[in-house]
Amino acid sequence: MNFRRLRDIKIARIFIVIAFFIAALWAAAPLSIRLAQQKERLSLSNDLTRVKSQNSLLRRDVLNLKDSPAYIEWLARKDLGLVKPDEDAYVVINARKGSR
Repeated sequence: MNFRRLRDIKIARIFIVIAFFIAALWAAAPLSIRLAQQKERLSLSNDLTRVKSQNSLLRRDVLNLKDSPAYIEWLARKDLGLVKPDEDAYVVINARKGSR
């Protein structure tokens, strides 16, 4: 009878270890989800900072376009290569540093 009791205790211990292991796995799943969420939150926070910076630059450009004819002229020259009717435009091809 003593042998049977020892066997039952071993089975109970094994059952407890298995139950503890399953509980640990079950508890670890939310932890991994939480870590993934924190990583995504950091990424989204960085994206938000970048987009806010871009919005600020775009708002400044809109104000300059509304209020400054000189800014519009500068953009036309820089981005479109436009010149005034009485100006001559020159294009430098294959320019090298130090060459004349």
